[in-house]
Amino acid sequence: MIFVETSPKIVGEVLSDLSTHVYWNDVVAEATPASGGSLGAHPAWITTLRANVGPFSRSKKLRMTRTENHVDPEGVRHIRFERREIDGRDHAGWIMEVQIRPDGEGSAIDLGLEYTGGLWVGALEGVLSSAIDRATMALPDYLAQREAGSGSHP
Repeated sequence: MIFVETSPKIVGEVLSDLSTHVYWNDVVAEATPASGGSLGAHPAWITTLRANVGPFSRSKKLRMTRTENHVDPEGVRHIRFERREIDGRDHAGWIMEVQIRPDGEGSAIDLGLEYTGGLWVGALEGVLSSAIDRATMALPDYLAQREAGSGSHP
């Protein structure tokens, strides 16, 4: 969990748009809104996930859909992105989850990234854990820059 001095409303606006993740989460190498590929109220992004596993760099292009984006009765915002391809085939799951809790003048944020497939599972556990650690360290700076209106990213 990390704490940022940014309101839950602004944090939620940023983190519910997968295209902003490329600026603070190095696993998300690219995230472009999917044209015509959204399912009703669930926006989708064509996303490239990239990770280094030892001396190898692995990347995976997939379609991520925001399947949750709501505030519960306790004021906690839940955001969830899931791999949802539209090619009719079964695919390994990728799930990104965010919970944002009001905390004084700021927000407490929990981040999670999960791969449910069988390939590279042992190696990916450590890689994904390290990626979340790096993202946790980069997110506060990104939010501060965005709130201050500086920087060239959205």
